[in-house]
Amino acid sequence: MLVTTAPPVAGEPSASLAPVRAADARAEVQALKPKPWPVDRRTALTRLEALSLPGAGAGFAVWLSDGVADSGAGEALANHLVERGGLRYLTAEYGQAP
Repeated sequence: MLVTTAPPVAGEPSASLAPVRAADARAEVQALKPKPWPVDRRTALTRLEALSLPGAGAGFAVWLSDGVADSGAGEALANHLVERGGLRYLTAEYGQAP
């Protein structure tokens, strides 16, 4: 499943959260366009917590990060992902981040 943290454009619904094939997720990630407003990791966490997913050890997440710190919501989201099985955190190299 692919979870983005930027809020949708006004009036657009949030994309539904559902399992997708790796190739489809890759294509979706490659099609993403940066948006000029803050992320909402707290809402992303709330959406994930609302899903009926298997418990600890059942999944693995890859976080493609902008490297920008937030008010703790990112840490809560990371902890949730780690508790579900694991997390790989990827961010831009030093000097290449936003």
